[in-house]
Amino acid sequence: CSALAGPVGSGVAVTEATLEAAGPMAGAPGRPALTLPENCRVRGVIDRRTGVGGREFGVGFELRLPTDWNGRFLFQGGGGLDGVINPAIGALANSGQSPALTRGFAVVSTDAGHSGSMVDASFGSDQQARVDYAYAAIGKVTPAAKALVERFYGRPPAHSYFAGCSNGGRQALTAAERFPLLFDGIVAGDPTLRFSRVAIDEAWNLNVLGKVAPKDAAGHPLIARVFSPDDLALVKTAVLKRCDARDGLADGQIQDWKACDFDPAVLQCRKGQAKNCLSPSQVTALRELQRGPHTPAAGSIYGPFNYDTGVAGSAWRGMRLGSAQIGAANSADATLGLGMLRLFQLTPPDPQFDPWQRVDWDQLLRRVAASAAIGDADSPFLSTFALHSKLI
Repeated sequence: CSALAGPVGSGVAVTEATLEAAGPMAGAPGRPALTLPENCRVRGVIDRRTGVGGREFGVGFELRLPTDWNGRFLFQGGGGLDGVINPAIGALANSGQSPALTRGFAVVSTDAGHSGSMVDASFGSDQQARVDYAYAAIGKVTPAAKALVERFYGRPPAHSYFAGCSNGGRQALTAAERFPLLFDGIVAGDPTLRFSRVAIDEAWNLNVLGKVAPKDAAGHPLIARVFSPDDLALVKTAVLKRCDARDGLADGQIQDWKACDFDPAVLQCRKGQAKNCLSPSQVTALRELQRGPHTPAAGSIYGPFNYDTGVAGSAWRGMRLGSAQIGAANSADATLGLGMLRLFQLTPPDPQFDPWQRVDWDQLLRRVAASAAIGDADSPFLSTFALHSKLI
């Protein structure tokens, strides 16, 4: 294992190679610790350089090589805006399976070319960092990792896979589209297909909520107050009443969502009514949130979203509204989404873009075209991957 340290090839440096004994690895809060097998933990960096503003860049990676290898290789996708090297254990979200490393896979992960938190989009001011995050890191890390696999075991992987969720799902599809010969199988969970339009949708949501939100003393829109938990519970109950039985069974779940024709106007307060209803501005806001961004020229830019019981859940509130009762909004749309739009999706970057002012949505669509060309994973032309993977 220690012999892997040092230069691997052009631009690839292994900075750490340590044989780790089998044993527990602390799990996430509320989850049991994982027991990992003995493995060679390798860390390295590809194409280290100094970029915009004197910032240090490079494609960091971690590769774990189990002593008892099953002959297979897995690229573990990232999440959010990456920036961190997650432990390369091959844990697949919501799969119900044990991590790939514990099943004998060699596993690699990457920070996608920059250091920072998964909500830090500042790397987007650097051209190469944009390209690495969008797709190039996959094409750099995979050959380097496979070379290390072959050096360690004396043979290349018999089969190679990519698996990821959310941004990792986008990376998975990007692998099939841009590097169709590198992987034999791909799992793309909840992929952010049209990444650039996701950013526009998040800005749309902020704009819609900002129009009706109360303001704090500094003039910040308090979007967390647009809908109370009781308001959204009211919506949930009304959606179930309207659409639950459309699938043939009233069981608290809306399975036939295409047949759900719920209109929040049924909850609008009547004259003299102040409780158990929505104001006209709330009705309009909810309609526009669910419809998604649209213009007469472009039509539907992203969306729409279907109505379901999730509207009253913590995930919907965290994504759309947040919890901030003063100061800047802290919803995912206002943090991850807005930062990503300003610094990665807009070309050139526009740190001052304000979604709470008047926005020309057609123009905004044109302003993300360059990043869409490198970061969106929506190409339907997959014949090379399909042939390579014997899918057709």
